[in-house]
Amino acid sequence: MGNPPKLRNPPNIYQIPSTLPYFRQCAVDMAYVTPYSRDETRKHFKRRIYAVLLRIVEAALGSSEPRIVRKHPENNWKHIWTNLHTTGLTETLKFTWYIALHDLIPTNDRLAAIHLTDTHNCSRRGQPDSLQHRITDCKEGPTIWNWTREKLWLIFRMDPRHIPRTWPLGTDFHYWPPQRQAALPWIVAHIDY
Repeated sequence: MGNPPKLRNPPNIYQIPSTLPYFRQCAVDMAYVTPYSRDETRKHFKRRIYAVLLRIVEAALGSSEPRIVRKHPENNWKHIWTNLHTTGLTETLKFTWYIALHDLIPTNDRLAAIHLTDTHNCSRRGQPDSLQHRITDCKEGPTIWNWTREKLWLIFRMDPRHIPRTWPLGTDFHYWPPQRQAALPWIVAHIDY
């Protein structure tokens, strides 16, 4: 009868195209997770998967900081996350702004970084197609951003020159009084929506 053929572990790793290295890495990492058993809850199983993947990332990178923190260490992420979670937004708006702040929207810049497109550039302007470009430079973005800056100027008596273009993606500010601090992120978050 003979010996059964030996399979590589994980067996399906080479069926995933090499142009999708993130999916290949996920398949490799999942080999380290003990399979789901009927005596545990789905929630516990998901936590176990997260814990294993977190340990793998920490071992590989030496840190468990989110990708966006490693990509933009110059930002004060404590302020940004505080502004996100204390704005009083609906969950839908908060979720949308979270995706924008963490650079998860599928722009060409992001898709090229994970090998899902060949170009980083915008099809309309030829500049890198980042989220910042979409919000402040492309299509209706400049009109919406200039209108918003004008309204912030009127409401808060802020010189528009001191309102950075990066506010929709990096709300790294802290103002006094608390009402002003709460209102600014609430207004800026609606740009990403």
